[in-house]
Amino acid sequence: MYTSVRNRCLNEIERLKVVHEYTQKMLKENEEGFFHDHVIEEETYRILTEGINKLPKQMKNIMTYALEGLSNGEIAEKMGVSLENVRSLKKIAYKKLRDIFKNNYYLLFMI
Repeated sequence: MYTSVRNRCLNEIERLKVVHEYTQKMLKENEEGFFHDHVIEEETYRILTEGINKLPKQMKNIMTYALEGLSNGEIAEKMGVSLENVRSLKKIAYKKLRDIFKNNYYLLFMI
């Protein structure tokens, strides 16, 4: 009985050691993946901002507000224009951004 209990304890210690090593490995990979994802996100945002800066002033303002998470109604209220005007200018801005980013096909999913 002593030998049986001893062996089960040793097996459990070995299992916990393997679990701990695996957890440490996954944490390290997640940190590296997080950094990689963050760099890609920042670079994409920079490229998108450069494209938005090429738009006419009113479209640029609308797209900037949209990136900040404002709805079309909030944008219209903030800019003092009609909701339809915001919708149509936003639609035109999306078309222009698609033309600007035609070589950066990976950004098209954001637009």
